[in-house]
Amino acid sequence: MNYPHYRRLGLPISSAAVESTIKQVNRRVKGSEKFWASGGAEAMLQLRAAYLSEDDRAGHYGAMPRPRYRSVGEKRINKTP
Repeated sequence: MNYPHYRRLGLPISSAAVESTIKQVNRRVKGSEKFWASGGAEAMLQLRAAYLSEDDRAGHYGAMPRPRYRSVGEKRINKTP
């Protein structure tokens, strides 16, 4: 790698920023006493990414119909609108 050239361009030359982000995600998503229904953590990460993208994906995501689940377990609640 041409480190002097990358430094002149202002590019990061270490993985510290990525490792820090991974540590924050692990702490927030995988922390102690955190339990997720199947697919719940993935949905939360997708929602956060959509919000951070600032291109109206979050609004689109919020408008999508979603099945209702119990807070614990994976059985659907049988409610008809």
